[in-house]
Amino acid sequence: MNGVLIKEIRLVLGITQLELGIQMGVDRRTIQRWERGETEINGPAEVLMNQLKTEAFRASGVPEIRLKKEAKRKRKKWPKRN
Repeated sequence: MNGVLIKEIRLVLGITQLELGIQMGVDRRTIQRWERGETEINGPAEVLMNQLKTEAFRASGVPEIRLKKEAKRKRKKWPKRN
């Protein structure tokens, strides 16, 4: 799951990075890093994000495939931190 899709899910749900961080049990900065593509989402956080993705698409009525294509187009590569 790339950062653009994570941000799109958050925006569709109408929540801030802080609110998403609280729901997922991670810091707001972690959400920022995921959205920027600086770090990869994995483990239990990825499972939870997939559940939120399903909820977001149901709430919005937007086909999931359309958002995935837009997310791929917008994806940016960020240099890895040392």
